[in-house]
Amino acid sequence: MSLIEQLIRCKRIYCMWITYCHYFVFFTSRVKQRSRTRFSSDGIHSTLTSN
Repeated sequence: MSLIEQLIRCKRIYCMWITYCHYFVFFTSRVKQRSRTRFSSDGIHSTLTSN
């Protein structure tokens, strides 16, 4: 049972790592896009938040 629990724990940590990396890449890409095209992204952002 200990081996199975260890595998489940490793899988859980792995999934958390994948999710964290995914959000980090998504966040950095959004920041780069916003800094590159600030005016258009701000207009799109304002229209999205108004909904």
